[in-house]
Amino acid sequence: MKNLPDSAIKTLLIAYHLYKEVGADRQAASLCCSLADVYRQKKDYQKAKEYILQYERDSGFFDENGNIVKIRTDRQRYDENQNDEKAKYDENDNISLEQIYDHIKIYSGSHL
Repeated sequence: MKNLPDSAIKTLLIAYHLYKEVGADRQAASLCCSLADVYRQKKDYQKAKEYILQYERDSGFFDENGNIVKIRTDRQRYDENQNDEKAKYDENDNISLEQIYDHIKIYSGSHL
């Protein structure tokens, strides 16, 4: 299992380039989070940071200063996964970064 992170990186990079080839730039950007996580697990923090910064540049969710400018949530899917009948978030809610992080983990199926 020693090479598992390396094979994950290879697979993620192939998927990244395929998304880019077909113009699916946001989907490609989303893979940067997974790449960052694999590099974090390998304790290659510089490479992990590079992919997080690339995600921030390419996702469309951050401005040039790294501030969140928009968040897209799939409330129905999120709520169904939580077996809850009402929306978790309202448009007027103040959502903490921790809540956003938890939502991203649930939405992406990631185990960050």
